[in-house]
Amino acid sequence: AEGCLRGRAGGPGDAAVLLGVLLQPPGAATFGPADPRVLASILWLCDWSAAAFPVNAGGAPAIGRGPGDRFFGGNPWLPTTLGMAEIHFALAGDVLDRGGLARSPQAERFLARLGAVVDTGALARGLIGRGEAFLATVRRHAPGDGRLPEQIDRASGAPTSCPDLTWSHAALLAALDAREAARRRLQAES
Repeated sequence: AEGCLRGRAGGPGDAAVLLGVLLQPPGAATFGPADPRVLASILWLCDWSAAAFPVNAGGAPAIGRGPGDRFFGGNPWLPTTLGMAEIHFALAGDVLDRGGLARSPQAERFLARLGAVVDTGALARGLIGRGEAFLATVRRHAPGDGRLPEQIDRASGAPTSCPDLTWSHAALLAALDAREAARRRLQAES
């Protein structure tokens, strides 16, 4: 949890903090997607979610709100998983605008997770791909009828809590919009 932003409940990597990052204007240095504390928080929340929820057996993890969440048993949430996709797309745009990530221990750990990154374009493509992996996680667990639940069961992946949450649909649209913006920005670089 070193270098992470802390949420209201005091925990590292709180999903509410990361969702707040998405409210920053594009390119924001403080509390923006490229802020080293945000990068550390992304890694922490992904690692915690992957370990906390049996449903996360492969691919990008479905993201929970944090260790203190007890609402309906503390499951992964679609809005937080979609927010994680969106933050990766926003980070791809920031990377292209800035010509990379500022060097920091958090950025080095973050880059190591993405694998071999040879240039800014490759980094942006890797971030877009990671964001798409979170979209695939949502697609894998979403019911076939088009409704998007609030949460998925931590073990089975079945919809739980609110079966058709407006916030989940809004988060999907925001993530898709951010993906399109990142793709356009990457194409303009080519």
